[in-house]
Amino acid sequence: MTNTERWAARIVAASRAGHMVSYEEEALTVLNGEPIAVDLETSLCREAAALNHRMCDDEHAVYEANEKLASVLEEFGLADRWGAQQ
Repeated sequence: MTNTERWAARIVAASRAGHMVSYEEEALTVLNGEPIAVDLETSLCREAAALNHRMCDDEHAVYEANEKLASVLEEFGLADRWGAQQ
C-alpha cells in the first residue's frame, strides 16, 4: 500500500465519521485506483496529518475514525495491504 493510499483512506474514514475534511473527492479518486497530480498527493499528506492533529486528544473521535477506517479498507480491497509498505 502506498503512502498516498494510506492518507486517502484516513481522509475518507474521518469524513465518514463526521469530521470536516478537505480533499475527500481526491482521496476517493486514489482509492478507486485512478491517478492524481503529485501536488495533490502532498495535499493529501497534509490533510491526513492535520486530521491526526485535530483528533489526537479525543479518544472517541479516534475510535470512530478507526472503525470507519476498517470499513473503508474493506470497501476498497485494501484491508490485507494496510501493514505493507510499497
